[in-house]
Amino acid sequence: MQSPLPTAASRALLCPEILFEIFDYLEPGRPDENALPMERARRREAQRTLASAARVCYTFSGPAFNILWRVLDELVALFKILPCFVQYPHSDTNFALERDPTEDEWRRFQDYAWRVREAYCERSATIAPSVWTFLARRCSGGQGLVPRLRRLDALCTHPHEPGRILLLTPTLRHLTLELSLPTTHDNFEESCVIATMVDVVRKVSVPHLQSLRITRAQGPRRFKPSRTSIPYGELTHLAELEIVSRVTLDRAAVAALAAFPRLRKLAITPWMDPQLAHTGEPVQGFPALRELEIFGSVEDILRFLAYVPPKDLDVYKLCVTQPPGLYEMQSLEYLKAVVGFAPRSLRRLELSFEFMLAVPRYFLELLEPASELDNLSAIAIRVHQLEHNMFIGDAELRAIVPRWPNLAEFAISVQGVDSTVGIVDKDDLPTIATLVRFAECHPRLVRLVWPFVDASALPPDPRALPLLDHALQVLRVSVVNDDGSDSLRRLAVLFDRLFSHLDLADVRYPRIDGPYLGRWRRWYDVEQLLLSIRIGREGWHPSPALLS
Repeated sequence: MQSPLPTAASRALLCPEILFEIFDYLEPGRPDENALPMERARRREAQRTLASAARVCYTFSGPAFNILWRVLDELVALFKILPCFVQYPHSDTNFALERDPTEDEWRRFQDYAWRVREAYCERSATIAPSVWTFLARRCSGGQGLVPRLRRLDALCTHPHEPGRILLLTPTLRHLTLELSLPTTHDNFEESCVIATMVDVVRKVSVPHLQSLRITRAQGPRRFKPSRTSIPYGELTHLAELEIVSRVTLDRAAVAALAAFPRLRKLAITPWMDPQLAHTGEPVQGFPALRELEIFGSVEDILRFLAYVPPKDLDVYKLCVTQPPGLYEMQSLEYLKAVVGFAPRSLRRLELSFEFMLAVPRYFLELLEPASELDNLSAIAIRVHQLEHNMFIGDAELRAIVPRWPNLAEFAISVQGVDSTVGIVDKDDLPTIATLVRFAECHPRLVRLVWPFVDASALPPDPRALPLLDHALQVLRVSVVNDDGSDSLRRLAVLFDRLFSHLDLADVRYPRIDGPYLGRWRRWYDVEQLLLSIRIGREGWHPSPALLS
């Protein structure tokens, strides 16, 4: 029997270019820790769909794999293409090559490496130095291991293991380097490593590089503190520059940075001579700067801002790494002065305190200088630990309710509280009524992280409350003063009535929040109850719609 003639649609599906355009609608995009839970779920579903399409037939395989492998969540996944790349015995994170790859294995590896445009390095995975030695024999000169790579995030660099520079290619546009140390070396000066890496980057990738980030690896070993200038001369074309290590800035270094014509994002840990900050004229520059992130002590941050006052910023991030060496009232005034440099154009303000914070009771007074910034759409405050005598009370939260009507995100995240005196012993605990009032005054709110809520003050029957029908999608609250499962159930019913559009797509996935999980454990229980209520009302939908 003669087979039917192919239709126009079936002939079109034999064209790789058309298939590529179709699968391109399923592109997962890069991982984003700030994405909404439903967006992360859609990304996972897109990856699964592309992997399934690639297994349908040979015609689908190439275009689907081109999209799926465009963004690589873990660099180790690429190396696993080689059968000889294996885990160490009794280890899930240490990998090595047990032999040289064969020619066929290497050709298959290159076929996948050619597809990768963005790669993210898994921090928990350790690749043996010998792997880079083996692979260096196979790489063509000047091309790199992944020849078409455009973004490389968190490449771990050891001073005495230079093999990782195989991943640097002339095609790179965005590069993040993470400084680390071999376990046999202590007190290694980070400035030497930074200068060496900047020099390597300048030789290999500078012609097209748009953003450069140099961060520190986490761990017990630390670099020896240093204050050495970093060579910027060959990097003036950058649009983004981030160097978290403490950088010495004299008059010439500040002038060189301020002259970057296209620099839109700058993250820096400055150290300036106090005499220069008080006597020098403020520097005018940074014509394109829109995002500024500063790390360091309050005093160092103030010196930098006084010498280089920001203007026309959209994003202003401050990470205070050391407590001010001042009395409490002076400390609050210094913090308010730092916030006071925020320009009226600002849309996002982030404050982070990496130490046990002890300032007078009215902590949120530090936001007073930002009260007139009507364009603000996001405020995020993260406190590593609060002293027990310093507490964010309901009166403070009520005072900020009418401010910033355009907020889409408001977060006060307190990781830990000194437990000498328990929170439940405090007066003026934040109430549900204040949280609800805040949401009502901010109809555009999408994300809300509330510091604490008193579960003992819930209404007896939350179902009697009117439906708020707020568009809030992400809510996180530290629950205190609860009396067990009954109050948590009432809290879940209450939040379901107030915020019926909460995005619960990530609730079914395990959470690992480190040592302060206990502060949020009750909220995780509330989320499970919220998900149960949602499933009972709407049914179970395990996979989100990809193109909605």
